[in-house]
Amino acid sequence: MLQTMEPEKCEGWYWVSWDEIRQWSQHHDDTTLEWADKKCFLPIRNLVKDHADLDVSFSIK
Repeated sequence: MLQTMEPEKCEGWYWVSWDEIRQWSQHHDDTTLEWADKKCFLPIRNLVKDHADLDVSFSIK
């Protein structure tokens, strides 16, 4: 079971789609209410940047 070890840095864990991760990464520095709580760790943002055309839809079927 996943456990939040640093609650002041992370509210919790939950699954999101790859498209959502892309959007969050693109809006990482956006401070509007829509994006303020949707942040990704730097390694995830780098993954999105380095593999922008990655298609993970095959793994969902």
